[in-house]
Amino acid sequence: MRKPSVRNWSDKTYAMAVGACTILGTLAFAYLLSVVMAPMLAQRYLYPLSAVAIVMLAVGSSRVLELAAELEKKSWKGLEAVSRIVLAVLLVVLFGLGIQNYRECYDSYEQQKVETEKTLDLIGTPDEDVNMVTNGVKHLGWTVLYYYYPDNEIVNGDYNQADSDRFWYFTPTELGADAIAGLQQDGYQVTDYGLMQLSQYPFYLYYIEAVQPAPFAKLR
Repeated sequence: MRKPSVRNWSDKTYAMAVGACTILGTLAFAYLLSVVMAPMLAQRYLYPLSAVAIVMLAVGSSRVLELAAELEKKSWKGLEAVSRIVLAVLLVVLFGLGIQNYRECYDSYEQQKVETEKTLDLIGTPDEDVNMVTNGVKHLGWTVLYYYYPDNEIVNGDYNQADSDRFWYFTPTELGADAIAGLQQDGYQVTDYGLMQLSQYPFYLYYIEAVQPAPFAKLR
């Protein structure tokens, strides 16, 4: 009796192993980066792995049919035909689930597109001295704002970190009445635009501007 050995693997077994290592390795690396740097394991980043999964499904199905044919020759009569039917049903189910997932993703994408256009139209093209300040909104200060506003300084922190007397403030929670009152007392006008969204990231949006003259404004 031969012992299991990598040397005895068939080409299809190698293909399945490489595919599994590719998927698991990508997930592990993305999770590690999310822990060490910042959250980045978004569903859309995993779409390229779908091609690997499809190849694995094709190779695995072929191997299952080969094994079924071998067993049928020994004693399992009709096993190959049953295997083909089971695989066909499985593929139909997977295809149906894929169509449903596509519709859900498409509807979500269209909604995100509408909300993003609404936010972009509201902000317009800000002057270069206007800061874009984001206080912990996922991905916003890391990539999203840099994409939409490459000419403006992106500040990661609360409104106290702004380097300009005019800035848009993106925050995951609403500003409290005390915070708004404090800004107004320091010479700032605060405009509340409520809950807005860029891509799939919602936030509360404020435009904060020093009221002239306000030489004491930066002392907040």
